[in-house]
Amino acid sequence: MGDLERKRPTALGNRYVPSLRPSFRSAISRAEEQVRRDDILCDRAMEPGLLREICMIMAEVYMMDPAGPIRISGEWLDGHVVQQVFSELQRDHVVMVADEFCRLTSDIRNKKAYLRTALYNAVFSIEAHYRNRVNFDMAKG
Repeated sequence: MGDLERKRPTALGNRYVPSLRPSFRSAISRAEEQVRRDDILCDRAMEPGLLREICMIMAEVYMMDPAGPIRISGEWLDGHVVQQVFSELQRDHVVMVADEFCRLTSDIRNKKAYLRTALYNAVFSIEAHYRNRVNFDMAKG
């Protein structure tokens, strides 16, 4: 059956037609390759489970209908735009999001929504994030 899900019944009875959507498993693989999952696990002491969950959230976004809205930071955004932003995610974005998530000391009720928003925002703010960290560290002396 490959990467496409082919078990979708049609009005023709028992005949099945291939779906144009990739399977969730292949979407996870795409996300893992995109962020170089194996490199992250070799280079850093990151929890493999957290990295897997982040890749699953990315895969879920890729599987959503691009014509429909996707909720980010409490707002409904154009699905196509969100998918384009997620396609820009790289290893460093994921590492930043995971590091910041692990630093949190407050309770997060909806962790999946939090991580989805953090991943979306990471594309727009990674340089500013690290510049802020350097400035903070330099000010501490």
